[in-house]
Amino acid sequence: PLRSIPIIGKKIEMVGSRLILRHLSYGRSACASINKAAMQRTVVDGEADVTSLNILTGDRMVVRLSAPDQKDQKSRRFRRLFNLPKDAINGLREAIVKSGRKPKQLQNEADQLTEKIINRRFPASPEVLKDMRNKIRLRMKSKMKDEDDEMEMLDHNLSEIVREERERKIKNAVDKELKKNNFSWKPMEASSDEGALAYALARLAPNYAEVARVLEELHGVDWGKWAPKSVLDFGAGAGGAFWALNERYGDSMREYTAIEANDHSSRIAMDIMRLRGSTSLVHGGVLFRRHLVPSLQTTYDLVIVHRTLIELASQEARFQLMESLWRRTNRFLILIESGLEDSFSGLMEVRNFLLTMGIMMDKEKTEELLKEHGKWNALTARLLNEKRISDYERYEIIRDQLPSSISPPTMLPPATVVAPCPHDRGCPKQMLSEACTLNVTFSPLRVHGTIAQANDDRTETSAFSYMILEKGVRGSETESLPRILKIRNKNQSISCQTCTALKGLQVIWTSKRAGDPFNSLAKRSAGDVFPFHAEFTKRESSVGASAMNEMEEEEEGNEEEKEELKEEEKEEEEKKNEEKEDEKEEE
Repeated sequence: PLRSIPIIGKKIEMVGSRLILRHLSYGRSACASINKAAMQRTVVDGEADVTSLNILTGDRMVVRLSAPDQKDQKSRRFRRLFNLPKDAINGLREAIVKSGRKPKQLQNEADQLTEKIINRRFPASPEVLKDMRNKIRLRMKSKMKDEDDEMEMLDHNLSEIVREERERKIKNAVDKELKKNNFSWKPMEASSDEGALAYALARLAPNYAEVARVLEELHGVDWGKWAPKSVLDFGAGAGGAFWALNERYGDSMREYTAIEANDHSSRIAMDIMRLRGSTSLVHGGVLFRRHLVPSLQTTYDLVIVHRTLIELASQEARFQLMESLWRRTNRFLILIESGLEDSFSGLMEVRNFLLTMGIMMDKEKTEELLKEHGKWNALTARLLNEKRISDYERYEIIRDQLPSSISPPTMLPPATVVAPCPHDRGCPKQMLSEACTLNVTFSPLRVHGTIAQANDDRTETSAFSYMILEKGVRGSETESLPRILKIRNKNQSISCQTCTALKGLQVIWTSKRAGDPFNSLAKRSAGDVFPFHAEFTKRESSVGASAMNEMEEEEEGNEEEKEELKEEEKEEEEKKNEEKEDEKEEE
């Protein structure tokens, strides 16, 4: 058990900042074009030398791209469209018919919920909330100075009544201002079966799509042979995660346990899972529970926490939940939240918590273990309490003292980030005050069963941030390929903003002359794994701040040109429509 959560929270923040400053140099996001001469690199024996740019420092480097193992490359191709399985659509339709709700009314409630969920903010910390309240109160009181002078002239009893009324007005104004700025957080829960059904209509398809896309990241585990035999879905809601798991693993998943405290949501989720014309569910291993099994002996191969952290009011509650769930997983933990920056920050707090606690030594158990193996001496005793070294350095030194088959005792089992990060260090996106998000495309469903025409291809997109953590320590021999954050294909060259394992955020340019790398990258999208090993071999002269500004100005100019073209096209269309209307009137 963790005895001092606030202290741990501060330590995690310090460790995260230290890791960022020590290992990474990042800056503002930039995917700019580069002169052709810099891209004319050699292509020899399937390897291509291309140019990269560190976003913050402006340092330019030569990067040698080489193809990874073919199996490794194939395992990292992801789907682009995620449509809800037919059984789920039929189950939702049956649940709607069974409810007897008016279609228009139900659809209206679902649309309102969708808008609310998209804009829903992560709960602010008590300190931030208190500070915001005080600022608003001071601003409101400064506007009411004239009223103070008037109250001094009133009778004492009357002035007290006026003062109480004014305090009430200030309180209402503060609450209104907080609500306007998305500080009025409340947990979201269904108060009736109808409310749970409206939520299912609004979120079943996008929730399924988000989980299905994240599960694609596990496709290459154990050469594509891994499948979870037991899954825990904490905060199951309408059951979107179940449909993604059932579609991918089928009967290989022997047990699916849904933890959902809200009975209305559980009933609707079970109704959707029922086979048509039967009381049986589509999968025989489904189990619904209100709470976790108290015993930590009950574990699962995979634990999923989908859009549930936002329902917990405090950092302490989130850390306690993560400790409990991390002890209950045998291998993987998947965390998914919305694509807003505050949700991403909350996700990163949990990530840093698990990574930090996974290398923080349990001193009492470590001392006992070192004594047991004859390694306890003045040096190791001093090392265990030395404050001038980091927790990671202490962990590595102690691990070297023990047999390779024994792991040092830590506060929590060690964690490794599987995706999207190619490293376990601090996140560069947080230094940029940006969220690392992924967009997933799906076909939304309306209450009458037809697809809403949102885009030209009758699809919608959902933005979210996610994290996959695996139990264990990242091996030194394991090389993680970079992750594509942004990608642009322009003028026979492709620029990729990537997050690398050791070199931070890098923009890598590849020209058509590079051959296979160019052709392969042309098929990739943001969120995909960079399909080549990147060896940074040589540092060139710094681009400098002025050159960076020129690149950014060129980017802005290109965007302005696009906007102008769009405006011109709109004007032309309007003129054509006016001419057609005039012709109709003349006829």
